Amino acid sequence: LVALGGAVGGRRWLVREAWTTAEERAPAPCESERLLTAGNGAYLRGELERASTAYARCVGLGEFPWACDCAVNLASVALDLSNDAARAEELYRQALASAASGTWPAAAEATGAAYFHVDAAHNLASLLQSKAAAAATVLERQGLLREAAELYRDVVRADDSRWDAWANLGAAMLDADAPRLDAAKCLQRGILLAERVEAEYEAGGDGRLSSVLHALATAYYGLGSALAHLSPDEARQAVADDDLALIGDDSPADSPVDAVVDSAANALRTAVALAGGDAKLRAKAEHALAAVSREITADRASPAFVRALFDDFAATFDEQLLGDLDYHVPELIAAASRARRPDGYDLALDAGCGTGLLGLSGLVAAKLVGLDLSAKMCDAARNRKFPDGSPVYDLVLEGDLLDPALYPDDPLDLIAAADVLCYFGDLSPLLALWADALAPDGDLIFTVEALLPETPADDPWRLTPSGRYVHSRAHVAAAAQTARLRLADAAPIVARLEKGEPVNATLYVLTKPGPDASYLTTRPPCPGTPVPASARSGP
Repeated sequence: LVALGGAVGGRRWLVREAWTTAEERAPAPCESERLLTAGNGAYLRGELERASTAYARCVGLGEFPWACDCAVNLASVALDLSNDAARAEELYRQALASAASGTWPAAAEATGAAYFHVDAAHNLASLLQSKAAAAATVLERQGLLREAAELYRDVVRADDSRWDAWANLGAAMLDADAPRLDAAKCLQRGILLAERVEAEYEAGGDGRLSSVLHALATAYYGLGSALAHLSPDEARQAVADDDLALIGDDSPADSPVDAVVDSAANALRTAVALAGGDAKLRAKAEHALAAVSREITADRASPAFVRALFDDFAATFDEQLLGDLDYHVPELIAAASRARRPDGYDLALDAGCGTGLLGLSGLVAAKLVGLDLSAKMCDAARNRKFPDGSPVYDLVLEGDLLDPALYPDDPLDLIAAADVLCYFGDLSPLLALWADALAPDGDLIFTVEALLPETPADDPWRLTPSGRYVHSRAHVAAAAQTARLRLADAAPIVARLEKGEPVNATLYVLTKPGPDASYLTTRPPCPGTPVPASARSGP
């Protein structure tokens, strides 16, 4: 089995007998059978060029159904030899269509029997899932994921013992924003089947055990994430659903939400335990566990998690935020900066610059520096241009905001951070570092998400099930005072929409007093900070 990235437990299966039909398979022509056997032997020995030659000759003979098998295996070789995904997709589709019609295009006539090629369908679905991860638009991504999910459904209808297809179906459904409860049921079924395979491999000393364990870790992460985001109504449905096993769902003492949360935490702990050397998966699972657990209170998201999150998100970041989420934070921060200094700043830092939306939104600075943890976000920011073709940023740096070595030697006149502090709990270390980096009378403009109404009043900050931190005004004020920064303004805003609901936040303007000023001195609120009608949080 050869791992195919991008799918949960995705595998490219080497075809031997992959057909589902009520009839017995007819004896094959000797030459096509010999070529398939020779190609399989070469493939398993690692002789990919020789395998490719044998499979290609078999496909060229056009003898049905052997040409279908050889086409599927030739696609796998194309991926292994040159990562030729386009050629592999063409071959998988050709094999599926030919199996369904009961003939190969080169054949003189149809056999009259129609087949479903399970491995061609599964391999194509895995390929589409990987392709979706790099899609340029949300529409393209959703289309690829929907097609992958349909193919996986066809696979499990034909063979409901395929654990990888069940797990991949659940993952594709989650990524395509299908109902989370349905995705969770598919993932859990895949997990139960995979654990039987794990036991068999472990007992037999099978070398494929490590790949199954990694697939299980990924599926458990998906299951935990799906359960963690169920609404109270969905939690009640989950507890009542006989197809989903939850911790404590048969105990009258546990509410449906408690049973779902406990089950999500258990799945995420298992994902962490099985992640092995996959640092990206481990970081995601640990952060999700911290968000859903009532016991863990990490004071910031790990850099590994943030890097993984935004590397995955970079390709469709702008489209999702500006289109789906009605995101206005960059414009609000830019407007606040112009209200503070209409003529602009000499040296400004866009902290957590992402793809460069804030820089493009009207920050006025003689020199603008971007800093972000994600390499792919940094690449996007470096390529960001104004309409006249000039670059938005003079310099883009990659690294952690808490690394003082990354900050310019010259004092900064402005530090701006749009939707960045939601990945930090305790803001004191970051505000202290920013205060040191600011010039006297320099400004710090940023947003934080507001504490939820049900949060205890004495909580300074909290990690929410969404994976983001929310903060109280008292915590921001205390952190600012400790850093000897003065509060100039604190304006309620709506950061974005989430599932159609407003996410309430606060836009802060802090300033570093000059040498003759006291940091306790207050200024009037920053005048005229406009808030678009679509982004107002109410009276």
